[in-house]
Amino acid sequence: MALNLITTRSLERLFNKKPIPGLVSVEGWQRGCIDRINYYSKMLNESIKGNELLENKSVEELITECGMSPSKRNIANYASLLYNLEFSISSLKDTNNDSSTSNGDAPLLKEKPTKFSLLETPDLSLDFNNEPRFTAHTLLQNAIESSFSSMVQFRTLLLNSNMAISGDGFTWLVARIYKPKIQTMNNQMVDDIKYDKLFVFNTYNAGSPFIMNKSNLINNLEKEYKRLEKEKTQNNDSNSQSNVSKSASSYYNEILSSEEIKKIAFNDTTYAPLLAIDASPKFWLYDYGVFGKKEYLNRIWDSIDWSIVESRLPQKYELKYD
Repeated sequence: MALNLITTRSLERLFNKKPIPGLVSVEGWQRGCIDRINYYSKMLNESIKGNELLENKSVEELITECGMSPSKRNIANYASLLYNLEFSISSLKDTNNDSSTSNGDAPLLKEKPTKFSLLETPDLSLDFNNEPRFTAHTLLQNAIESSFSSMVQFRTLLLNSNMAISGDGFTWLVARIYKPKIQTMNNQMVDDIKYDKLFVFNTYNAGSPFIMNKSNLINNLEKEYKRLEKEKTQNNDSNSQSNVSKSASSYYNEILSSEEIKKIAFNDTTYAPLLAIDASPKFWLYDYGVFGKKEYLNRIWDSIDWSIVESRLPQKYELKYD
């Protein structure tokens, strides 16, 4: 199901946008953003050159329409890379960090983190900057807390998921959307596009939330469940048997419930992106160094513009009995 929830933005917006003070320097911006845009757009233009139908498509349309065709996969890949990069940057604002200047040309860190920073004791504080509620975005705050139990758990999941990406990729906050077809008392059908829950997941390289391989996801879950069940039956030790049973159960519970897995398979179920975080070293390596990704992610959090994120939030679906 195609959703017109995301408006195509001109790439000029990225070329005209200045480096983000407190997050990325001028040189880091050139390496991590402008150079990548130039390359992705060049390759995309070469891929669709001469095809008038594709040349008139938006970036989102190229992703969804070419993504399922093996012969057009390269078109979808470069369109996805462009979209993902622009979408992630569009959600960021200045951090007003004292170590930066108004033009973003000063070094962000006096010293880049070293390997010893990996041994530092994690900050267990439950207080941190830049929650949505701090800027009166209570609708988004409530949606996040409803889906992830607390803002602390959401922030931990979001940043740790990105930390786990060792190369290129993005971590997404998305709203699951499906069309509920419910017959009312007067025999009218409810057919509105609404969301029921928020999720965090990763895409890798040119992966896109618009063309997730839903059938493979379900097949992989079923294979893992069967493997764990087989392991359980073959193990005669009661303790081991208990552990395996717990493992099989928690595997589903930690990822998706059985009902949620079924929803993924429906053709009328999709995901609306709300926020994306770029994990590529191309974006953060110059300013933060080899061991600086954690510091980069902390500053990314402080740079999130929650007003932009909340503006992308669809209407909440609530089943009412009148």
